[in-house]
Amino acid sequence: MKAVAAFLLVLCYLAGSHAWNCKEAPRLYYPKQIDAGQGQVVAIDKYKRAYYLSGSSWYRLGSVSLKHVSVGPAGIWGTDNSNKVYKYIGGDFKLAKGLSLEQVDAGGDGQVVGITPSTHTVYCLRDIDTWGHKGVDTLSWYSLSKKMKYYACGPKYGMLGDRLEFEGLPHKGLALKHQ
Repeated sequence: MKAVAAFLLVLCYLAGSHAWNCKEAPRLYYPKQIDAGQGQVVAIDKYKRAYYLSGSSWYRLGSVSLKHVSVGPAGIWGTDNSNKVYKYIGGDFKLAKGLSLEQVDAGGDGQVVGITPSTHTVYCLRDIDTWGHKGVDTLSWYSLSKKMKYYACGPKYGMLGDRLEFEGLPHKGLALKHQ
């Protein structure tokens, strides 16, 4: 962890010549989990409240208690302590019926990826389903072949997973696209 911090400090120092502006984010008290995507930042505090960073302030997102939150091209998604999935719609988190997932990631190219709590099976929600979801219909998730303990995705490198055997496993190109 110290190596990562040192690397980031050096990167920020060198970045000055490349017009990067690194500065400390405003303080969020008791953060438990944080996610960033497409220039947006969301976080969960120890009281299971979701926040959104805008400028120099953190703003509360909705009224639902969450254990995990993610932001990306698919919007803002989260999971609660009962492993229910939610999408942030119209100022609050709306239940996304379908699967129970312990963690979701909305950083892919419009997709949302999640992991089931008991079997650690990875599921993907297609971009057309994420963008069109308004909190009413039951979602159709597609199972991926690997068992993972953690999953993250982004538009540049695709989906990356950490298998139960603790081996990093890249999944570039596994994203489900609507044709």
